[in-house]
Amino acid sequence: MDVHDNEILTYTVDFENKEITMKTINRKREIIFVKFKDVLVHYFEMAMPNSIIFDIDEYEGIEVIKENRELLKNTKDFCWPVGYENESDLIKNLEGYKYYIINSSSGLTGWVLAKSIEFYKE
Repeated sequence: MDVHDNEILTYTVDFENKEITMKTINRKREIIFVKFKDVLVHYFEMAMPNSIIFDIDEYEGIEVIKENRELLKNTKDFCWPVGYENESDLIKNLEGYKYYIINSSSGLTGWVLAKSIEFYKE
């Protein structure tokens, strides 16, 4: 399901059920939900009203390391995204996860490490 140019109306982070759900609306005024399932961690910036999704790209979980070395280095002592001793230990912890990058035309941008993503209409 295409969410290009959808506006993000809300997003919820459910730590207990390891899910992030975004409620979006497209140009036809249809409500489309984006649900990230079995979430390990997420990183969002510039969350604001009228955030417009450009695209959501999917990569293997280990790609997060290449794209975020400095962030991971600065947060390692806080056990974020997970507790690990070295990079090969981190790679093992990321097995089975996908790295979803949320690109925006405006507003919210960031990424989610989750096992799957689901799109559905209201």
